[in-house]
Order: sequence, then C-alpha cells, then structure tokens
Amino acid sequence: DGADAWAITTDITVDDPEVTVRGDRATIVVVDTGDADSYGVFVSVVPLDDQAMADEQDVQVTKLRLQ
Repeated sequence: DGADAWAITTDITVDDPEVTVRGDRATIVVVDTGDADSYGVFVSVVPLDDQAMADEQDVQVTKLRLQ
C-alpha cells in the first residue's frame, strides 16, 4: 500500500544430534506505520522441508496491508 517496509526470510538450521527437526524458515517484515514511536511487525516461522507451509507463508506476506 506504499508504506516503507523491510523483509527478510532465512533458514534457521539446528546442528544438535539430540534435536529431531532440521530447522525452520523464518520471515520477518517490519513496516513503517508513520508513527515515530512504533512499527508494525509480522513474524512467520514454518518447518524446513514443508513446502506447502512455505508456499502459504509466501502468500500471506503478499497479503500484508497497513490499515
């Protein structure tokens, strides 16, 4: 909607033989709300190797709007 925003998506992997999951894919979006005292923040984390959830994560990020 024209608001300044910054986004990052990264894979967070676990290197511990006692942990049974490989890691997560995290997406963080920070939006300038126009208020000098606050920002909008969206955080989404899905398991690595779950492509359906990763695809849905991408869809939801494209739907973000500042209201």
